[in-house]
Amino acid sequence: MSIITNLLSVALSCSIGCWSFAAAYPAALAAKDHDNSVCLYDNINLTESKDFISDEEPFHVFDIYDAFYGVTTVATTILPPETTTVAVETTAETASAKTTTKLPMTTSIVITAKSTTTTSTVKTTKTTTTTTKTTTTTTSTTSSTTTATTTASISTDTAAATTSTISPNFPNGVYLRGIDVSEHQGLINWQSVKNSGLADFAIIRAGYGRELDQVDKCFHYNIQNAQANDIDVGIYWYSYASTPEEAIMEAETCYEIIKDYSFTYPIYYDVEEGRIVNNLTTAEVSAMFEAFCSFFEEKGYYVGAYSYANLLQTKIYRSVLEKYDVWAAQYSSQLSAYNGHYGIWQYSSEGSVDGINGNVDMNYCYKDYPAIIGKNPSTGGDRPVIPVVTTQTSPPDIPAQTTTTASFISSPQSCGIDISAENGDIDWSSAAASGEFSFIMLKAGEGGTAPKKDEYFDKNFNAAKESGIPCGVYWKAKSTTVDGICAETMEFYEIVKGRQFEYPMFLDLTDESITQAGLTASQLWELIDNFCLYLENRDCYVGIRGSEQFLQTSVDPSIFTKYDVWLDSDIPFTPTFEYGYGMMYVGGINVSGINGTVNANSANKDYAMIMKRNHLNGF
Repeated sequence: MSIITNLLSVALSCSIGCWSFAAAYPAALAAKDHDNSVCLYDNINLTESKDFISDEEPFHVFDIYDAFYGVTTVATTILPPETTTVAVETTAETASAKTTTKLPMTTSIVITAKSTTTTSTVKTTKTTTTTTKTTTTTTSTTSSTTTATTTASISTDTAAATTSTISPNFPNGVYLRGIDVSEHQGLINWQSVKNSGLADFAIIRAGYGRELDQVDKCFHYNIQNAQANDIDVGIYWYSYASTPEEAIMEAETCYEIIKDYSFTYPIYYDVEEGRIVNNLTTAEVSAMFEAFCSFFEEKGYYVGAYSYANLLQTKIYRSVLEKYDVWAAQYSSQLSAYNGHYGIWQYSSEGSVDGINGNVDMNYCYKDYPAIIGKNPSTGGDRPVIPVVTTQTSPPDIPAQTTTTASFISSPQSCGIDISAENGDIDWSSAAASGEFSFIMLKAGEGGTAPKKDEYFDKNFNAAKESGIPCGVYWKAKSTTVDGICAETMEFYEIVKGRQFEYPMFLDLTDESITQAGLTASQLWELIDNFCLYLENRDCYVGIRGSEQFLQTSVDPSIFTKYDVWLDSDIPFTPTFEYGYGMMYVGGINVSGINGTVNANSANKDYAMIMKRNHLNGF
C-alpha cells in the first residue's frame, strides 16, 4: 500500500510542477520581453510616428541587393551604455564584396566575428600587423601612438590571407588639433601654420553651390601649399541645395574641382544654410546628405556629414548618419547637443594660428584618418606633383580689400552693363572694342496698363549678337495685381521667345509703382511666382531684380531659394543682403560708343555655361 501511495504522490507532484511551470513560463517571457524593449521617441530615428519601437529587425530593401550580390554585413556590437562611444570603421573584404562595420569606441575595441572566417584590411602608412577574424572575440587595446596590438593567426577552412590592421581610434583623452579654412581667411602662410604646432590637419573648402565658377577662390592654393608642408588635408563643400537632385548637381560640380587631388581626410558635405534647411523636413535633409555622399562613395571616396550639432540631432535620420563619418560643430566646452557618433568636433570659430590673419575655426579629431583612409579616393594615386605657390601676394581671383568701382570694372570677364532706349543710339562696334564689359542686360520693355516693348530692344539685341556680346534681358514690372502681372509676362515672352540669351531673364522690381504700392510679402510672392513660373515652364532661367533694402524688408526670403537675384546694392562690394545672389549693381561707368553713364554689374556665375549645359533661354 505504501508503494502505491508513494507512486501516486510522485505522479501528483510531477503534474503540479508541470502545471506551475506552464503557467509561469509566459510571464517569464513577458518580463524578459519587457526588459529587452524600450519605448522611445526621437524625430531623427522615426519619420512620422511615435509608436512603440520593437526589437524586431526592420526590413531593408537593400538586403535584397546585398543578397543578390553576395554582400555580407557584419553586425554592430553595442557596448554597455555607461561607456563613451565614437564610431570606428573596419572594412571587410572578401573575393566578391566589400562591407563596412561601424563599432563604438572605448579604450578597448571589441570586435565579434561571424562563425566563418573573414579578413579585414585597412590601408595605412603606419605600423601594421597580421590577424584573422574568428569566432572568438579579439580585443585590441589602443595606445597614444596608434600602434595596433598583434593577435595570433588561426587556420580555418578559408584560404589564408595577409591583412593589415590598425587601431583606427585614439584612446580617450587623445586627439589631434586641426583647422578648417576657405577664401575668407585670405592668403595663408602654410609654413607658419605648420610650424605653429596647432594644425595637425586642415579641412579646406573646395567651393559651394552647383556651378563650376563657385569654386573657392583659394582652394587650389590652399590644398597645394598645405600638402607641400606635410599637413594632412580633407575637403568640404558648402551646400545651397534644397532637393536631392540639387545635391547631386553640387556633388558633380565638387567632383570636377577636386578630382585631380588625393588626400587623407574625408570629403564632408556641409549643410547648414538656415534659410534653406529650416524650410525642409528631416526626410528631405536626410535625402540630400544621402545623395551627395553616395555619389562620392561610388567613386571610391571616403565621405562624411558636417553641420552644427542641433541639426545633426534633429534634422537627419540616424540611419543616414550611421553610414558616414560625422564632423559636428558646437562652440562650447563640450559637445552636448548631439549624441551620435563623430570623428571631428569643431569647438570654436575664434582660433588664432600663426600664418592666418584673423580668426579661424578650430577642431579636435578623435580618429587616425590617414591610417583609416590611406588615400582618398581609394582609387587615387599619389599626390599630384604640383608646383608650390610661393610668390603670390594676394589670394587668387580675390579683389584686394581696397577695391574700388574703377578697379573692379577693369576686369571685363565679370562686368556687364544694362541698356535700354534711354541710352539712345549706340555705336556697338566702338562699344564692343572698348573692352569695358563682357555682357549686356537688355531691357525688353515695361508693364502698366498698356505693357510695351522697349523701342530699341530689337536693334540693340541684333547689334550685340553681331558683335559677339552675350546678352541677358529684363522686364520692368509695374502691375500690382495677378491679372496685370500675367498680362505683362505674356507680353514679355512674346518679345523674347525664339531668341538665345546667355544670361538670365529678370523681373525688375525697382519701379515705384511696385516699391511704393504697400504690397504685403504674400502679395509680392504671388506676383513674382506667377511671372517666374510661367517662364520656367518654357525652359527659361529667371530671377528677380530689386534694391537691397526692398528685397530684404518686403519680400518673403524663401523666394530667394527658388529664383536667382540681381541685387541693386546700396553699398557696392559690401552688400548686407543676407541671401544668395548671382548679379550685383556696382556703379556707373563710361563706355566708348555710348552716350552718358551706364550702369555696371558684376556676375558671380558662369551663366553662359548654365544656359548651354541645361538648354535654357533658347539653347
